[in-house]
Amino acid sequence: MTPLWWILIGIGGLIGLVLLLLAAILFTRTAVMVRYNEEGIRFKIRVIGIPITLYPRKEKKKKEKSKNKKEASKKEKPPAKQEKEAPKQKKKSLTDELKHSLKEARLSDYIEILRTILSDFVGKFGFERLILHISVGGDDAMKIAMTYGRLNAALHPILGALAAADKLDKCDVQITPDFTSEEFRAEGDAVFSVRLWHGLHCILKLIQKL
Repeated sequence: MTPLWWILIGIGGLIGLVLLLLAAILFTRTAVMVRYNEEGIRFKIRVIGIPITLYPRKEKKKKEKSKNKKEASKKEKPPAKQEKEAPKQKKKSLTDELKHSLKEARLSDYIEILRTILSDFVGKFGFERLILHISVGGDDAMKIAMTYGRLNAALHPILGALAAADKLDKCDVQITPDFTSEEFRAEGDAVFSVRLWHGLHCILKLIQKL
């Protein structure tokens, strides 16, 4: 066999190995850890035993320039007139968006969307731990009662389906109306496993709904 054939066989074997590795990753169960509290949201996954933090991301350290160069440039160039800069609007983080949603009491809307999506994927998820504490507050007693009812109507069918499919080990879900507070508070901690392929499919459906 000529060297060209050996090169083609090597390239084909490498491509086949990469495809097998991708298939193994897509159909391997991935552990997902999500936690939300007053400090913010944390989102981690574990693929083939490798932990990956998706959020919050670590900030990259900027390379510091030498002080001598800065001082030299300052001496050479006269100080320019300072112009008033318009205040830059900071991009809202995922935690800020969630806190804003809680203030607007839109959590029930999101849970209803999740319920419609998860109804097709109940057998695909396996929850090791599901802890969710929600305190429904507000300035309108009728709105509090309606939000409380919507949350229960959206959450309990999901919990019932997971329990019936034996996909829920530890569960602590508490939803309480608080007519003495104007704040809508929530804390959650969930650990579950899902095949990466099913997880990506579920995320795509969620994006379409939003």
